[in-house]
Amino acid sequence: MSDSETNSLDNLVKRDSLVETNSDWSDEEVAVRAGLPVGSLATGLCYDIRMRYHCEVRPTSEVHPEDPRRIYYIYKELCRAGLVDDPESIQPLAPQPLKRINARSATEEEITLIHSEAHYAFVRSTQGK
Repeated sequence: MSDSETNSLDNLVKRDSLVETNSDWSDEEVAVRAGLPVGSLATGLCYDIRMRYHCEVRPTSEVHPEDPRRIYYIYKELCRAGLVDDPESIQPLAPQPLKRINARSATEEEITLIHSEAHYAFVRSTQGK
């Protein structure tokens, strides 16, 4: 690499917060990534306040991946970064904030892609209790 290429690469690394100077990327990998075009398609966000009420009927000692606190804190961070058009956003909105996708109830077919039929039946049996 020539001196001018190295200086240009150093400037790129300083400007791009995703590429840290102590990164394990090689100089070639950084240069290749720098040449990629920036996408113009919107990125979606599906979030509903009802996600805060997810709970386990039979709690275990393991942390469930759908822990409402985890989902809420991720959402709050996106708001704080100005990526979500929401009253909780404290930063000015990003030039292209996340596009809201309305939440809907999952179908039985979708749920049983992840959970067993027995689990689905058990959860349905708790409805209205």
